[in-house]
Amino acid sequence: MNETKLTIANSLRNRFWFLGVRSGSQWLVCLCYFLVGIAFPFSSAVAYVHPFHLCVGQMTWNTSSERWEVSLRLHPQDLELAMNREASLANPSLGQKFSVEDSDFSVNATLYINQHLFLRRTALVATLKELTAILQSEANEVAKTGDVEKSNPDMNRSQLKWIGMEQEKGWLWIHMEMESPVWNVEKEKLWMINELLLDHVPRQENTMAVDPVQQAKFSMQFKKDERIRELSRTR
Repeated sequence: MNETKLTIANSLRNRFWFLGVRSGSQWLVCLCYFLVGIAFPFSSAVAYVHPFHLCVGQMTWNTSSERWEVSLRLHPQDLELAMNREASLANPSLGQKFSVEDSDFSVNATLYINQHLFLRRTALVATLKELTAILQSEANEVAKTGDVEKSNPDMNRSQLKWIGMEQEKGWLWIHMEMESPVWNVEKEKLWMINELLLDHVPRQENTMAVDPVQQAKFSMQFKKDERIRELSRTR
């Protein structure tokens, strides 16, 4: 550890050339060691907290199954945090805690993701404001009854099915299959709602790369105040 401190101190000392003081000045050496002494105890804690929050997704249309193949890459701590906070809001007395190590994590994660990442069809004339009001009404119904299916009686929104997950260098990959609502291109719009983690993780941003196979690939970005995008005319 002392060797590491010495290396960092020398590096800091060399960066103070703009002060017009020789690198061998005694006060400068002391200053560098002082700065390292303050920062070093906290270095491991700082390294643990990831500096950015991003969920990267990709969707590919499978022409054989007529389903979307969905993959999401995100920090497992962020997903656990969002799931735990929503469970606490729904029923504070339970004190429920979720972890990727749980045997039933796939079931609980699917429930959470299904509520915050989905496709929704509307009439062709529907506006973003009208859709937002509809989604709020459906969310209130789910909060009241706890039944996601009752909020989707006409199959107006997609449904996700868990395929699997894997961890890679601090990231969590989740693979799912999405059944899209059947929609009439001439009479209806298809929207994508992606609000994963947005209500619980500061500065969270989501991206989704879409490969319709029969058309050019494209991507969409989602933020706290931009959760809904109209999906391009593709199945």
